[in-house]
Amino acid sequence: MPTRSENNHFRTMAILQPILAFLCLIQTSSAFGFPTPFNNNKATSTTTNNGANANSDRLSKIPVVICPGFGNDQIDYLNPLEQGTEASFVSALARRGFNPDLIRVMPLDRIEWVRVAGGLFDIPNFYTGNCRPDGLGYGWYVQRLRNTIEEAYNRAGREEKVIMIGHSAGGWLARAALGDGSWDDMVDTSAMTDANYASGDDATEPSSPRASDRVRALITIGGIHKPPAGDAASTCVTRGALSYLDQMY
Repeated sequence: MPTRSENNHFRTMAILQPILAFLCLIQTSSAFGFPTPFNNNKATSTTTNNGANANSDRLSKIPVVICPGFGNDQIDYLNPLEQGTEASFVSALARRGFNPDLIRVMPLDRIEWVRVAGGLFDIPNFYTGNCRPDGLGYGWYVQRLRNTIEEAYNRAGREEKVIMIGHSAGGWLARAALGDGSWDDMVDTSAMTDANYASGDDATEPSSPRASDRVRALITIGGIHKPPAGDAASTCVTRGALSYLDQMY
């Protein structure tokens, strides 16, 4: 019979395996701007090694932001279940060529999830199912994630855009962070540049760059992106925030 430690290990691996499989894919894909090493002709070992090194060098320059899932703490991605950092998701990314110094887990303590209850004071939206992603329930997470994206981008020298990895609820909340003001009817961000944002000349425009301008890709694992439909719509625990996000971004 498996021990408690073995069960914990199996649970951790069950979460990590689909993520690692996807990462293996993107290392050999041109979809994110990486060179594609596939070739119908046989290559020498020297060519193969050079291609692998080139991929590794490229990955080492790309910043990564991990978006924690509901109820998760940043430690879950750094030292899960106190099994050691070598068993962590961050370590798995590093083994595949990403620079651990450029991997950022959004700072989050487990107890902070109680702030979702702030949505109760979003009157009447919480009670009518019309909450928004930037409201009292989840707005704090979205804003912090935007800040984390900007920090990661700056730390990489502002030369490489960020890969975001959203786990569970971190997936749709990452979409909300990328949406910035695009769900706000009063703000047209379609033609704005970094200079527009930085100047702050127009009071209706945000004073910082859009998170979406800093990101090359969003990968979500176990993320729910569609709200309950039909008669089940009223059971959505986001009280309309996920539905609003799905419609607007």
